[in-house]
This record gives sequence, structure tokens and C-alpha cells, in this order.
Amino acid sequence: MKKALILIIALILVSSVILTGTGCKTTTSDIESTITEAVTAEAEVTETEKTEAEASETTEDIWGTDPISIDLWTWQTNPGYIGEDGFYDYIATEYNKLHPNITINWQFSEITSGGYVEALKAAIAGNETPDMFGVHPGAMYYEFVDSGVMYDITDVVNNDTEWSSWLGTSKDLVDFWYNDRMYMVPQGVGIRGIYYWKEMWPNGFPTTQSELYKEAARLNGEGLIPMAFAGTLYVEYTEAFIALVGQMDPEKTMIEKAEAGEIKWVNDTFLKACDTIGEMAKQGVFPEGFVSWQYAEDALESFMTKKSASFWIGGQWWMSEFAAKLESDLIEDNIGWAFFPAVDGYEPCALGGGAATMAVDPEGENLEIALDILKFTNSPGAQEVMFNTMADIPPGGHLFMDKEPPYPLFGLLTELRSTTDLQKYWIDDPDIQDALYNELLKVSLGEKTSEEALNAIQAVTDEVLNK
Repeated sequence: MKKALILIIALILVSSVILTGTGCKTTTSDIESTITEAVTAEAEVTETEKTEAEASETTEDIWGTDPISIDLWTWQTNPGYIGEDGFYDYIATEYNKLHPNITINWQFSEITSGGYVEALKAAIAGNETPDMFGVHPGAMYYEFVDSGVMYDITDVVNNDTEWSSWLGTSKDLVDFWYNDRMYMVPQGVGIRGIYYWKEMWPNGFPTTQSELYKEAARLNGEGLIPMAFAGTLYVEYTEAFIALVGQMDPEKTMIEKAEAGEIKWVNDTFLKACDTIGEMAKQGVFPEGFVSWQYAEDALESFMTKKSASFWIGGQWWMSEFAAKLESDLIEDNIGWAFFPAVDGYEPCALGGGAATMAVDPEGENLEIALDILKFTNSPGAQEVMFNTMADIPPGGHLFMDKEPPYPLFGLLTELRSTTDLQKYWIDDPDIQDALYNELLKVSLGEKTSEEALNAIQAVTDEVLNK
């Protein structure tokens, strides 16, 4: 545009010379000289603009040009998160494309004894807290918030309409809030449930306990285990109990109130939940010797080899595991998913919440950058990687309702997550959690009545509250 303008001005000047040049001789060389000067001037302007644009490009990045390294730690170790083309590979690669001077370095380890939690606590104690880190919901979350190592992101997220819209209803999951403040956001969310082989349940998977007992008798007669259940894993028992209580508790607050001492553990709802777990064991729903079963080594393996007709507890991440071992059409046509069967007269309850989280260090040297990366982990592009790798359900499930999922079953779970309120699935206090697990185990073995077990849990709760 500027070039055309300069040439027009040059032509006007030449024309004016020709038209007003009385007594002057205007030659072709004079005209060519005038045009050449105009073009040269235009070239100088263009070169100046180019130089200014290049200078602008090198300085416009909000994080400058100096190399900056961001440390990111998480306990998520499945391929959907950490493999090549996995979730965190995408985060590091794509964020670096936007900001070439920013390098994201990650560290992964399992939440096991001597694993992630201990390593993170050691780093914090040594004043080497990573810029970004995952924290498991529950007691660990509260402990870290109280120690001041997690940045309060409540206002940041709430005031950012784009970020909030990406998270959708996942922003309001109880997992991420403590004392009405938010200190971490989800990378993935999950729903707890049961996987089952469709051909082993010709009448469909039972929705009630009485239906389950009837089908369990049939399956036992065929030499099959109705439900793979790992007695050595506390979440098998505690989450089954929470699911059963949630079916009968319209407010979904009874367990939280019992932990806080606002109600007693010995009540009709809790007694019914305990009795139901004991009855499931008595009716042969669980395998013989289930109290010593390991989660993956025994329960999952039993299901994968079709010795068990169903597998509790299942999250959407297992579809990746199934796909690695089975033909994909089995995932689509032969494996179903269901909520935990309900106490007769009630509806199944949807358990779930944060499956992966991330927080930032409030004392970090690069706090603003860490917050920007935190937002980037919830961007539609990042969530699409989650959707395609099935590590977990993307937090903004509503953003993917029109997308074709890798497997139809995963699409179902994404839809459920987007349309179903999820009940908190854990016990906050570790001592109360251990007591609940141990007492439910005794009920399953017939060593205690439900009332005796709940009284024991109440005694531990009283000790915790009186500390």
C-alpha cells in the first residue's frame, strides 16, 4: 500500500513538472530520475518496516528470551500421560513452540511407599519444591495446603472466563476445593465402576443387589467368579461402602459428617451398607480367597483371562490396558461398563472425581509462567490428547460430545461425566480410612457384625477428633 502511494506521489510530481514547467525543458531522464528516487525511498521504508518487525518478533514474547526451565512432577505414570505423544509430552512440546525459551522438565514416579509422595516431601523440606506438581486428593491435599506449598488459584481461575469454560463442571468437583478455596486443577477426571463381559451377563449387568445375588448363583454354578475383587486394596472396600451409602444418602454428605463428628457411624444407612458388603461375600459374589487378592496381579488378571465375569473397581484408563491385550472389537462389542449395583429400592450412585491434578509452588521463581502452563494443561488441544490416548476423561468433557472417541465405551463414559454429578469417592483422614477398610474386611470374613465394625470406626474417629 505504501509502495503504491509513493509511486502515485512520484507520478503526481512528474506530472506537475510537465504541466507547470513553463520555460523549463523536462527530459525523459528527469522523469526516470524522479521515479527512481521514489522507488528507492519506498525500498528504504520497506526495509525499515522489516527490521522493526523482526525486532518486534524477538521481544514480543511475554516471557522474554532468556532460557527458563520449569520442573513438573506427577505421580501419573501410564502411557497416556508420559509416553511419546502422551499428555505431558504434548504440554512440553507445544508450550515450547509458543515460548521457545521455556523448557518443561518432568519427573514421574508411582504413589507407593518410598515413591512420589516421599520424594515430593523431601524436595519441599529441602526448599527444592518443583514449580508444578500433582497432589492426590484427600488428606495429602489438605496437608500440603496447610503447609503453604500450594498456590491459591481460586480467583485466577474464576476470573478467567476462558479457563473456566475449558474446565466446565469439573471445576466444581469437591476434589479441588479445601475450605472454599481451590489449589489445584484436574488434568483428567474419572468415574469409578465395573467392567463386565457382556456374554457372561445375558440379562444385562445387574442394577440391584438382589439381581446380583441371583446372577452370582448362576455364574458360580458355571465355575465362574461373578466379580473380581481385591481384598488387599483398601479402595475396593472403602469405595464400595461409599457407593452404597451414596445410593441411600440424597445429600451425599453423611460420610463427610461422620468424619467430622457431626453424626455417628452407627446409623441405619451405614449399617445397611456394611450388611450389603457382608452379604455380597456370603452370596459368592467375590472370589474364594479374595481377601488376599492383589488388584492388578489377581483381580484384573482374573477378568482378563475370563475367569471372572466382572471387575471392580474400574476406571476409564483400563480401556488402554484392554486395547493392548485384546482385539479392539472386544472393547467395543464385548466389554460393558456399569455402576456398582444398588441396594434394593435405590438407584446406583456415580462415584468419581479428579484422576490427575496439578498445582503450583507459590514461592516459585517463575510463578506466573507456571500458572500459564497450568492453564495450558486445560486447553482444548491438551484435553484432546487426553481424549485420544484415554489416560483419563478430559475435564471439559462437554467439549468432546461431538467427537468420535477411540472406543464407543470411552464415549459413553465421557458423556456420563458430562451429564452426571459425581460423588466424592474417598475418606479424608487416613486413620479413619484404614479403620473403615479393616472393619469392612472383618465383616466380609464374618468375624464382626456391622454394628461392631462401625463402633470400632467410631472409636478411631473420636481419637482423631480429640487429637
